[in-house]
Amino acid sequence: MKKTSKLPLIAVLIVVFTAGCGKREEALVRIKGGRITLKSFQEELLKVSQNPYYQGFLSTSGGKRQYLEGLIEEKVLVIQARKEELHKRKEYNQRIREMKDQVLISFMMEELRQKHISVTEKEINDYYEDQKEEFLNPEQVKTSHILLSTRQDAEEVMKKLKGGEKFRDLAKKYSIDSMTAARDGDLGFFSRGDMVPEFEQAVFNLEDIGDITDIIKTQFGYHIVKLTGRKKTGGKSVTEAKDEISKLIQRSKYNKLMEQYKRELRVDVDEELLESMVVIDTEAIVKEEKKQKGEGNEKKQ
Repeated sequence: MKKTSKLPLIAVLIVVFTAGCGKREEALVRIKGGRITLKSFQEELLKVSQNPYYQGFLSTSGGKRQYLEGLIEEKVLVIQARKEELHKRKEYNQRIREMKDQVLISFMMEELRQKHISVTEKEINDYYEDQKEEFLNPEQVKTSHILLSTRQDAEEVMKKLKGGEKFRDLAKKYSIDSMTAARDGDLGFFSRGDMVPEFEQAVFNLEDIGDITDIIKTQFGYHIVKLTGRKKTGGKSVTEAKDEISKLIQRSKYNKLMEQYKRELRVDVDEELLESMVVIDTEAIVKEEKKQKGEGNEKKQ
């Protein structure tokens, strides 16, 4: 059977027009220090026209002209920036390196999804059968937590808890999670798979409301967690749970693969040096910046 084209109409018209154009490198716009060729403009239109939202807009003369004006402005800004030698700044080169790394990471993640951490229907069905009770009678827990930046801080807060101080007061006073600290550390209800594995495992192992975990280390810091609620939710069939299971399996594969890569690359963290780092008070910095801006505005007036 012959495959049908999935390109939108405007994209097809652009391709046909491009194929019939003898002078592909002909300058559509001339600018002192640069130009926009007909071919490059057609390629830009082709990319943008994949989005149905823009198809009607780009099919009109006014739409094409308006889009071209946007490209002209970008080109003018680039040329002017080079004239002012902004591309020679240290920050520019640093930003370029960071962008290259991010693009490379996105390519690597796509490679992993397609080859190394892809999930089959069999894996989903097998996982569902192994965890059937969990999906037919799923459980949610409600917790509050205190997040600390170092183990030493966490141990000091734990001593205060054991000494009789109230969890909610300590959360407000010491937790570096400002979003939950204002709510006595409340994280609300969540299901399995919503939190990082080490956090989730410790919490779901708590038996009674009011129980508190030992200190939990995660990528975010050191947590002390209190169980404040537990409830059952509606069951799910394998079809309903398919996306959830796929993400769980994918995450498990990714974590194992990452551990393998770390071993192969001999990743070694100096824990003592990490613990000795002074935690940056970002809230204080933001407040100071706002204060300085406010003072600056007052002076102008």
